[in-house]
Amino acid sequence: MKKQVKVVAAIIENEKDEILCALRSPDMSIPNMWEFPGGKVEKGEDIFTALKERLMRNYNARLKQRLQSLMIIRMNMKPSSLTYCL
Repeated sequence: MKKQVKVVAAIIENEKDEILCALRSPDMSIPNMWEFPGGKVEKGEDIFTALKERLMRNYNARLKQRLQSLMIIRMNMKPSSLTYCL
């Protein structure tokens, strides 16, 4: 059985319709690629709390508004088979 990893991500847009993306460090897995802010969901953590915690921990960002919507996507893919946009 394959290991399942839960992750969360946010699409954050400012008043100029710009979207926040982060460049992965050269030392990380899948290095030098762009990603939306987020991270892994820890054991016992719900996805809403996980997203808030990752935004605070990685970007020192606090949510000023409630989450407007939530989309859950289940994928069964290896990282090497994903397509990335630059």
